[in-house]
Parts: sequence; structure tokens; C-alpha cells
Amino acid sequence: MAQDKLSGNTIASRDEFFSQIFESYYVRLCHYAHTFILDFDVCRDLVQELFIKLWEVRVDNFSEEELEKFIFRSIKNACFDFLRKQKVRHNSRALILERLLEQEEIHISEIEILELSNRIDKVLNNLPEQTARVFRMSRFEDKTNKEIALELDISVKGVEFHMSKALKTFRHELQEYLPVIASIIGFWSNN
Repeated sequence: MAQDKLSGNTIASRDEFFSQIFESYYVRLCHYAHTFILDFDVCRDLVQELFIKLWEVRVDNFSEEELEKFIFRSIKNACFDFLRKQKVRHNSRALILERLLEQEEIHISEIEILELSNRIDKVLNNLPEQTARVFRMSRFEDKTNKEIALELDISVKGVEFHMSKALKTFRHELQEYLPVIASIIGFWSNN
């Protein structure tokens, strides 16, 4: 989208405008959502819901920069809302593990949970110092990217870079634990 101000005032131009937005941002938004939520199908659903909302809301008077900030902030919020609704809170890992042990219908051994917990700690401790600090502040202290950036005297983009790096590392390092993680997520989505 090369123009500075986006416009979609007529029905035809509104359709065209929406198509441009969809083509420009759909894949990027799905990948961005995937940095927060490991299930790519859920990411696609959240992005599609966002586009439905965009269709209903008048965003055609936004500049391209305003629109991009708006949609990326919206998908980030949608991801966090999804995680809250699913009761999968990154900062309450110990509570999740403890509650899992109390449930008889979950067939995960204490050893598997302990291994996963230890592996998460090991991965976190092996991250570069700044990346680990950003991740802890975001996930365990529930701080926003802006708060982290101010506290660490780095840019918000720097915070996003460190979070992306940490999440990619976790995804890679914890692949073998996906069945245990899936059980945890399944437990929380059913309760």
C-alpha cells in the first residue's frame, strides 16, 4: 500500500481497500500471533476474527502506519485474551503443574512434569542474559513491552526481538515435550 492515507469511501473501493489490507497483513499477523500461541490454527482463527472486526469498523481513514500499529496491537490483545480465557497463564507454571498433579484424569507422571519444569528452567537459564530478563519480565511479571523497554532502556522493537528470540528457542527446545504441554493445555481448556 503505497499511499500515505488509506481510503475506502465507496463500496468498490472499500472492498479493494479491505483486500489490500488482507493481502498485506494476513500472513504477517498469523506469524506474529504464533509468537504468543503455539497452535497455528488458533492463530489463523484469531487473525480471521480480527479481519471481521476490521470490516465492521471504519479504519479507512487511518494512515498506513496507524493501521499497522492498530492491527498488530489488536492481534496481540486477542492472543492475550485467548490465553486468559484458556487459563493458560505463563506466569503461573508452578500452579498449573500442581493442579495437574491433583487431577486423576490427567495421565501425566510427576516425573514428566518435573522434567518439563526442569527443562523450561534450563532453557530459560541458557538464553542470553538480556533475552531471559525480557522474557521473565513479560511472562512472570506481566509487564507490557513498553514497561519493559522503559525499565531496561531499550526500544519496544528490541523487547519484541528478545521475546521472539526466546519463544523460538522454547519452541525448538521443548518439541519433545509437546504431548505433555498439549495435555496441560487440554486440561485448562476443559476446566
